[in-house]
Amino acid sequence: MSFVSNWREFFCKDPKKAIRFSKEHSRRGLYELLQQAARQVAEENGSVILNIGSGGEIQRILEEEGVSVTSVDIDPERKPDVVASITDLAQFEDESVSHVFCMEVLEHIDQPWKGVEEMRRVLRPG
Repeated sequence: MSFVSNWREFFCKDPKKAIRFSKEHSRRGLYELLQQAARQVAEENGSVILNIGSGGEIQRILEEEGVSVTSVDIDPERKPDVVASITDLAQFEDESVSHVFCMEVLEHIDQPWKGVEEMRRVLRPG
């Protein structure tokens, strides 16, 4: 029981610190996987790559690996290349994108299936 109360106290006392801690520890393997994927994508010619939910650590990793991406975000303050919702990627034609990086975005929208449908629509087959 004390374990739960300690965690509860930790999260309530300093929520921002707790969220950073959670993200750092839950993403360790994820960032390594992202780096591997970015290396593969960077080697491909003619790739059109979207980073949906632009900025942050994901953008930094992609740039470090030399991946040229078009960033997409609904928030203009994040300074994306394209201001758009993941549920409406009308700026992109059908099957015009070779890769999509979309991490920690779908849980923030009301209809995540629409975001998945849009990603499917803009992605090239294969």
